[in-house]
Amino acid sequence: MCCDGTLVNGGCSGTTICSLSEKTSGIPTCGAYVAAVLDQKGSTRCPPSMPNYYENADGSVKGCTSGRRSPDGTGPASANSGTSCTLYSQEIDDIEKLDSCTNKKLLETSKCFSRNIDGVTSQLISNKGNPALVQCTYKTTPSSPPETCITDSSLERYMDYLQVKGWRETTATWDPLQKLQFCSVAQRYAIDKTLTFEDLPKASVYS
Repeated sequence: MCCDGTLVNGGCSGTTICSLSEKTSGIPTCGAYVAAVLDQKGSTRCPPSMPNYYENADGSVKGCTSGRRSPDGTGPASANSGTSCTLYSQEIDDIEKLDSCTNKKLLETSKCFSRNIDGVTSQLISNKGNPALVQCTYKTTPSSPPETCITDSSLERYMDYLQVKGWRETTATWDPLQKLQFCSVAQRYAIDKTLTFEDLPKASVYS
């Protein structure tokens, strides 16, 4: 048995957390215990396509994989066991690097528009020295040239990172082309046609 605490007279004075042999008396095997701990961590950190979280003993290497973890949970089972991403220890690396799990999760969970629109694609784009952005590409008609916008969630993260105080309340004063970078505004203007170009100078991103 493994004890989370001190041993007193051969017994665990803390909590018996797992068994190094077989599962017994409701105590899981240590392999199952470690897997459950890693799954719990991964539930909030990993992108949906790479749900299997791993980390090494000192926590210096962390990431997620689409394939199986190694038996000790310190990495992917093999180099070709699926796609992987990295959880960086430095915040700027974690939000800037395109291979970070944080950015992969943002890409997979961000919505370009409030409703389903055929042919829309999204990708992470570098914003060197700043948080990466999720760019959406769309067409207003099948024959029209491609247009792009940035998801509101990734632009909001970028503006908050710059620590621009009260920026949400001032978007009505922004240049119209700045506003059109937000996918929510691009949808109202180019797709739903509920916003005209004449409306843009006074329109707020959050109206």
